[in-house]
Amino acid sequence: MSADGDGIGGTGGGPGPVEAGAAQDRNVVDIENLLSTGRYAEARRRATALTVAEPGDADALSLLARAVLGEGDPAAAVAVADRAVAADPSSEYAHRIRAIVLQAAGRFEESAAAAREATRLEPFSWPAWVQLAMSGSDVPAARTEAWEAGRQAVHLAPYESASHLAMGVAAMDLDAATARRAFAEALRLNPGDAQAINNLALLDGRAGNIRAAADGFARAASADPTEEIPRRNLRIALVAMLMYGHVGVWVVFVVFARVARNLSEGSPVPRVLGLVFAAIVAVAVVLGVRQYRRMPVGLRRYALTLLRRDLVFGGWSAALVVAVVLLGAGLLGPAGWRHELVNAGLVPMLVGVGLFLVARWRLKRGRF
Repeated sequence: MSADGDGIGGTGGGPGPVEAGAAQDRNVVDIENLLSTGRYAEARRRATALTVAEPGDADALSLLARAVLGEGDPAAAVAVADRAVAADPSSEYAHRIRAIVLQAAGRFEESAAAAREATRLEPFSWPAWVQLAMSGSDVPAARTEAWEAGRQAVHLAPYESASHLAMGVAAMDLDAATARRAFAEALRLNPGDAQAINNLALLDGRAGNIRAAADGFARAASADPTEEIPRRNLRIALVAMLMYGHVGVWVVFVVFARVARNLSEGSPVPRVLGLVFAAIVAVAVVLGVRQYRRMPVGLRRYALTLLRRDLVFGGWSAALVVAVVLLGAGLLGPAGWRHELVNAGLVPMLVGVGLFLVARWRLKRGRF
């Protein structure tokens, strides 16, 4: 902001040049605070007032672009960021904010180019290198550049958690061990960094540790309740956990159903077969209860809420339980009803498959 600009209240009897600049600086601080607390509508109103007072102020336009992005309109935010860069092509801040909104709009190569320009304009600006690491990680051809940008950010600002977060993001697809160390350092500097927690959980998920991933996503969602990505990742992890359970139930069902079908009508089920089935169910219940008790309280509550309120998730879980009950009744119940009960158990198994496909479809479209 220029120190000698007009006050928001206009000229005439308004403040003099020095007071006007001070008032605008206070407004900038207020808008930054509004943005950091997620009050985007109020931030947009205040930033719009600044752009009216100084239409060519790149900083005011960049603040407005951030507010518009926060309200969920990346395309409009890009348009405002373009105005900021046009107003002052030499502004590192304007190019950096443009990189952020372009990344949110899915225009990754342009985002990397904007971040690259920000680092060219201000080679010692660690936030610019952070953004280049973030933007470049979305472009396969720029991942090595993103890695180097992350290293430069850490070199310039080793005590900033954002630098280590950017290094971790740049390393996720290149070196998981380096990414883990970077995210761990980011969390040491800022224990409530939801992005670092979420990304560590993603690495757990890639390593096949779904329960640890779900725990991490739950902690990330608790650390920043306004962030949608950890909540969506948590749903994906819970669906994956349920899918593993579904596969296990399906294997048991197929094996025991084939055995039951091979038994002649009216003949008793061998005692050992019934005992094996009962033992498998008992072990599954014990392991399930153990895993549930090891979950954080927040993750337990979230899972129970999904079971109660989401028809797909709850229906899918219920279908698996019904299938096991029918199979057990067919094996351990009256011999005359064996085939009918086992055949009936096939219905909830197929329903579960259908609900799984629905869950996958919803997740891909962000509707879960």
